[in-house]
Amino acid sequence: MKKVPFLMVSILLLFSCVGEDLVNDYVDPDLRISNAILSISEGFQYQFIARFFDESGTKVENPTLVWRVDPPSAASITQDGTIKAITAGQATVIVQTTGLQGNIIEARSTFTITAVAFRSTVRPTLCSAAPQRT
Repeated sequence: MKKVPFLMVSILLLFSCVGEDLVNDYVDPDLRISNAILSISEGFQYQFIARFFDESGTKVENPTLVWRVDPPSAASITQDGTIKAITAGQATVIVQTTGLQGNIIEARSTFTITAVAFRSTVRPTLCSAAPQRT
């Protein structure tokens, strides 16, 4: 008698599986600059790091990223995200990738490039050819 309820539950569970995923697990893809800065001095370098999460929310290892900086005269940037600050002012680093559906995903980070004032701390020393007598 105990076998009948177990058999009925088993049959119901078997037929309840329709082979279709009814859970919509889509999330908007997200590209983040994970180590933004507020400012950098002229002549210095800094490497930005971007993290990409796809349409299922999974972190993508080694995504194809395209880096640029605006305005281009403010800083140079390499394709590994390393900038070199050139001129004082505001700059924005921009990173882009392509999502699984072919859409462009972008992240931006604005920072200030500060001018560096160079001051010489070397004092001239006098050198005489012959020793002086006292």
